Amino acid sequence: MDRRTCCSRTRLIFLAALVLTAGLLLSACTAPAQVDLNATAQAMARAWGTQTAEAQPPPASTNTEVPNATLAVGTAVPGLSDTTTPAQPPAPASTVTQPPPLPATAMQTPTLKHTATPIVTAKPTAIPTSTTTPPACPVAVDAALASGWNYLKLGCPKAPATVVWSAWQPFEHGNMIWMEDTDWVYALNYGGGTDSKQGDWATGGESWRWDDSFPDGHGLTPPEELVEPIRGFGFVWFSKLGGPTSTIGWGTAEEKGFCALVQPFDNGMLIQSSTVPVCADGQFNWAATAKFPPVFIALYGDGGWERF
Repeated sequence: MDRRTCCSRTRLIFLAALVLTAGLLLSACTAPAQVDLNATAQAMARAWGTQTAEAQPPPASTNTEVPNATLAVGTAVPGLSDTTTPAQPPAPASTVTQPPPLPATAMQTPTLKHTATPIVTAKPTAIPTSTTTPPACPVAVDAALASGWNYLKLGCPKAPATVVWSAWQPFEHGNMIWMEDTDWVYALNYGGGTDSKQGDWATGGESWRWDDSFPDGHGLTPPEELVEPIRGFGFVWFSKLGGPTSTIGWGTAEEKGFCALVQPFDNGMLIQSSTVPVCADGQFNWAATAKFPPVFIALYGDGGWERF
């Protein structure tokens, strides 16, 4: 249909509408017929819309091809389930608060530092009070030494008592004793320099063994009625204790060999002069004579000594 034909139809429709309207007005004046104005107006609007749509020119035809849709690299093509199944609402975030991670320093294994193992000094077996009877020891105390046994200080015997060839010499402020079984010299200092019943003792062990030097002493001139020690006692007195300036002083009598009954204990030893005729190897025993004051002493492991 060309443009002129379209315009002619439009005019005819317009005229028909006018005639219809005029007729309606006249009939309204001559007859009281009921007219549905609302329906009439809707019908006229539909007729008008149809004619108007037909009067519009058709869209120009083009040969432009519709380009194929290009997917972006990495974009997934949705599948059937993606388009037909409604998306599920995201799961609500957990309301449980997770503990924060430990800092790195707290998770590191601590570097262990080497600590030297402390040296623990062995202590004697539990000791009863002085009012109780000492326990039965595996080794019995020698009957001759029992009066000097103080379990609180000495503990139990370590071995039976034996007779040992020994030597003894008194000094101004102490005594010296030597025993053949160990070849050791012990210096017994008077307590406070004057207490001849107790004090402290010392020994140099192997270093106090006589080296056979100066068997008759160093030729010193002692004060009147005092003597210079000789042989092993002289070696220790001069070389180890300071000689004339030593705390033990000069000798008050010559040394004498005697037979000693010796018993070792857990914490010391008991030493008592014996009146047996001779010691081993036929050594003369001065303790069997009246010229030798009896010796009965305890050497304690804490460095103290006592004479009975």
